[in-house]
Amino acid sequence: MKNSLKFLTLCFIASIFVCCQQSDAFIKEKGNEVTLENQRLQIIYDLENGSYDVLDKKNGKTIIADAIYEIAGMKSSALEYKHTYTSKVVTDSLGSGITLIIHSVGEKNTNELLYEITLYRNEGFFTLNWGLKNNGDNSFQLKNSKILVTEAYHNYHFNNYYVLDGESSEFQTHVDDTTNLICKNNLLVTFGEKGQEKNSLVIGGLTYNEFEKYAQAEKLDDRLKLALWAEDPVGKKIDPGTSFISSDKFFVNFSIDNRFDLLEDYGKKLTVANNVDISGVDFPILNFWYAYVDKYGGDEFKNNSTGTLEMLKEANKTGFGKYSRIGIRLEPDDYAEPNNQQGWWDDEHWQEYKGGQLLEPLETMKKWGNAIVEEGGVPLIYFQTSRRSEDYALAYPGHMLFNESHKLRPNDGNRMGGWWNGGNKYWGYDFTDPGFIQHMQEVYAYLKESKIKGVKFDYPLTGWSYEGGFEDPYATTSWAYRNIFKLAYEGLGKGCDIHERLGRSDITLGVITTNRTENDNDIVIPPMVSKTGLRWYKNRVVYHCDQDARNPFRAHPRPLNRYAWQSMYTMTYVTSGRMEIGKYFHKMEDEMLYDLSRVTPLHQQAKSARPIDAFSGKKYPEIYDFEVNEDWHLLTFYNTKWSGKEWPKSLKERAEDLPGEMLPATIEVELSAATDDGGLGLAASNEYYIWDYWNNNFIGKQKGNTNLSQELKAGEARMMAIHKVKKHPQFISTNRHIMQGYVDMTQKPVWDESKKVLAGASKVPENEDYKIVMASNGFDPEDVIVSDGTAKWEWINQDQGIFEVVIRSQYSGEIKWQVEF
Repeated sequence: MKNSLKFLTLCFIASIFVCCQQSDAFIKEKGNEVTLENQRLQIIYDLENGSYDVLDKKNGKTIIADAIYEIAGMKSSALEYKHTYTSKVVTDSLGSGITLIIHSVGEKNTNELLYEITLYRNEGFFTLNWGLKNNGDNSFQLKNSKILVTEAYHNYHFNNYYVLDGESSEFQTHVDDTTNLICKNNLLVTFGEKGQEKNSLVIGGLTYNEFEKYAQAEKLDDRLKLALWAEDPVGKKIDPGTSFISSDKFFVNFSIDNRFDLLEDYGKKLTVANNVDISGVDFPILNFWYAYVDKYGGDEFKNNSTGTLEMLKEANKTGFGKYSRIGIRLEPDDYAEPNNQQGWWDDEHWQEYKGGQLLEPLETMKKWGNAIVEEGGVPLIYFQTSRRSEDYALAYPGHMLFNESHKLRPNDGNRMGGWWNGGNKYWGYDFTDPGFIQHMQEVYAYLKESKIKGVKFDYPLTGWSYEGGFEDPYATTSWAYRNIFKLAYEGLGKGCDIHERLGRSDITLGVITTNRTENDNDIVIPPMVSKTGLRWYKNRVVYHCDQDARNPFRAHPRPLNRYAWQSMYTMTYVTSGRMEIGKYFHKMEDEMLYDLSRVTPLHQQAKSARPIDAFSGKKYPEIYDFEVNEDWHLLTFYNTKWSGKEWPKSLKERAEDLPGEMLPATIEVELSAATDDGGLGLAASNEYYIWDYWNNNFIGKQKGNTNLSQELKAGEARMMAIHKVKKHPQFISTNRHIMQGYVDMTQKPVWDESKKVLAGASKVPENEDYKIVMASNGFDPEDVIVSDGTAKWEWINQDQGIFEVVIRSQYSGEIKWQVEF
């Protein structure tokens, strides 16, 4: 029997080894150490001390040393623990690999710590998971756990040291050299000399479900101290005799030196790990609250079913519909006490409050939604999350937190636990209650039937139930909050906009599509641009950042001019993923509408422009690079220079004129410098064409080893296309969209050497000149042939060989074209 058991054990180990070899990761044991290893990393766990090191196989250096963890106050390094291990082969959305599972049992402590480290095939990151087995006699609430406590980069020189926080929502994202950064979600540490490879590390959350994530990096003289932990105010209930394995994993990667590549890789991992799908909203959304509020749009009140349809019809009369659909969001933002439409979210209550949001003949959501769709718009709606309506609380006390219609909140200054108006200080709805969940599923089923394509959740922190009171005893505060959005995301279906306004953290990844980052405003200033610009690796990747409404009449600098609103549109497009409009379309000037059409539709690729000067010491980045490929860049210069000391931070200040003057400035970039040195990484020996989009200007042809320098007007955003010079005719830009061919060209131009033809296809708006800027490169253009409409070509700069093709059609749609030489 003993020999049989030994044989089975050897077979098991052999099978694990084979499986590990197949996934190019393996586990080996020697003495008190067990090693988890792949082609790039080696993780050595000391079974005697309850700690581990992580070695970078590229340079043979130990980057992370003596890492420990602490679950429910119990440290892995405590002397009482005995550590054993098991392993498993994994295949998931991140790839295939091996998980090392550490079991830690104490002589005095009845609970078993569970810790998982996973390596994937040929990947330089590792993931951490955690759990606990309750061997006691009583249940307890697991509220916080430190998943990584370690030191890193011993005896390194921290020259040009920078950290980037991973905050979300309204928190101002920074890059600075602070020696002790603590933030939610994730962070980046990066250092190194210009012209040399950098040392870069990202630590943070990977999957989100029941806990919020925190990260810390502290720089000492000769090393870093790092920490990752999970928190929840209520915590996870663990019953006696049961094991809890968290679904809230963490992520560590130091294997990619380029700080931009590293963070973008992290963003992609967040996408697949959280099953993110944020597609669907590529159109501007008309915000009916901003349009009528005096200090913003200042127009007539149209925030009801008949008024919104009327404004859509007026917008369609301007002809904007040939460029893009328009989102029409009805905003039932009634603040009446004690009763309102919140919680009910049905036709009867939308008809009753705010003077009636659903008016005849569009007195139902279904009638309104269908009417908006028939007129070519996209209907969206607005909720005040967990704001109470007293009649709902009295009618359904079981749907309320604590199963009480009027459970008083503690007077602790956290006004968002329920609501802040008047004497209403009670807790709101229980998003873990089966009855309330069924109610919400019915609400979303009706909205979906009504063709509603999104919900904006205002005041989401009313749903942050930090005292608990859940029907589900195993629910955490974070899980209950996340479920608010999950119900909407699943109920309305993919392709709809689930909009979280000023939440807490990344706990909603995978169940929202939009993350609002600003309090009420309808302008653009550098702090707002920087906040989302520094989240480029998440923006358009795991959510679309929303900087709030845009009103071209309130663009800066003043007095109002065309390049001011062009700058407003440009920086909104470049650094966010939404275009909220705070002015009725037909009230805009023709040039405002035309320029707005140049930033619609919004591209849906999971990519945003890099703020390539973010690590240069500037407070607010001014250079953003969207690399289509190595030969094609879309480069934005943004002039942030002004005479004031601090940009406005409060709502009141932002609604008034700026206290300083915006000033002209010169901005330049070193074209061939490495991307993590603030350059574009272009080949020094090549030449490149550069086109200025808004100024419709050929800047010229420059060598890659030069600096591109531009003098910008006060507050100007200059959008430029950069193309490597080819040996045959090529396109440089188009006039349809600021992405200059990236969005509007359905087939990128291809050169046929034998026929001397450059051919492509484009989406052309009806009754409008669609222009393609081209470089002849020594060939003489002769004729343009199109599949529909008319076409011609003419020189822009014959000496430089720059010409444009002009296509015009009576109908909007794809037109194939070819230029003969």
